[in-house]
Amino acid sequence: MKKLLMSLVVVLSILFFQGPVFAASGKAVLPHYHGNYTSSSYYQVTHLFITNVTNATTSVTLTLYDASGTIVTDDDNYDAGKIRAESSVSATWDDNHSGSSATFDLDSNETVLVTITGSATAIIGYGRIEWEQPNSDAVYGLIAHGFKTRYSQNAGFYSQASIHINNGLPF
Repeated sequence: MKKLLMSLVVVLSILFFQGPVFAASGKAVLPHYHGNYTSSSYYQVTHLFITNVTNATTSVTLTLYDASGTIVTDDDNYDAGKIRAESSVSATWDDNHSGSSATFDLDSNETVLVTITGSATAIIGYGRIEWEQPNSDAVYGLIAHGFKTRYSQNAGFYSQASIHINNGLPF
């Protein structure tokens, strides 16, 4: 009986006194996007501003689904192809794999502009923005906002429409 009680005390001590292990994460839906770049005289592109609102580097995953539900992938260049980003994330940018459309790291309090240009063939759909910080207890990590730009030189119009992501709240 004494051995059983001692074993129980040891097991409970391990469970209660073990330090917590945190891995903070979150996600939000991009309700729609449109990318169609025929030429500089006609295009429709979607711009996403994604900001890390923490004091630590955050890993970001952007997954875009086209109209048929297939994940959109690209050419693995941050400054070319259907999905582009500013050079600040070029060292960690990866947009050429099957599990998501792009992954990259954002430094603390950094903002990046991601542009979905598509190509001569339009891509439309929705997406998901996810973040993760290992060994963190952050409640939220990102805030994002998007807008769609449409331009036609021949028709003589230029327009923009706002795309709200998570109602403008951090996630």
